[in-house]
Amino acid sequence: EYYYELDFDKQQVNCMAVNNWGDKMEIEEHIDLVYDEKKDDLGQMLSYTKNHLKIKSVDFEIRFGFDNAAKTGISTGAIWTVGSLLLKIIDSLVGIKKINMQVNPDFNNKIFEIYSKTILIIKPINLIIIVGQVLKTLEYVNNKINNINKGRV
Repeated sequence: EYYYELDFDKQQVNCMAVNNWGDKMEIEEHIDLVYDEKKDDLGQMLSYTKNHLKIKSVDFEIRFGFDNAAKTGISTGAIWTVGSLLLKIIDSLVGIKKINMQVNPDFNNKIFEIYSKTILIIKPINLIIIVGQVLKTLEYVNNKINNINKGRV
């Protein structure tokens, strides 16, 4: 199980894993260990996805605001940068025919809304194969993290 903490004051997202006993550990502590073991499988999964998935369009809109107009202004630039970078990476991997990204800062209200619409073109059997690969990998990662927590690497 995972949970995410959004800290608007520090402008960060923390991802934590929760084992069966409710203890928490940072994901980053063991991600390199899992990656080294599964990097070939991940490469094959990405290659398969790249060859069988096409993205017709991506519409992404975010509306946000903080108590402080300066924080909102700085965050606007950061969101534009990160959003554009992520969309460009996805475009270079699988190709996106149409991209519409809107960043709407609200300097007067504390708000956080995200709207996203994506049209994918994929054959159902290929989708089943990709989802199966992702679930298998996530199960492996979860088991590995639980074994690390129990002291069995």
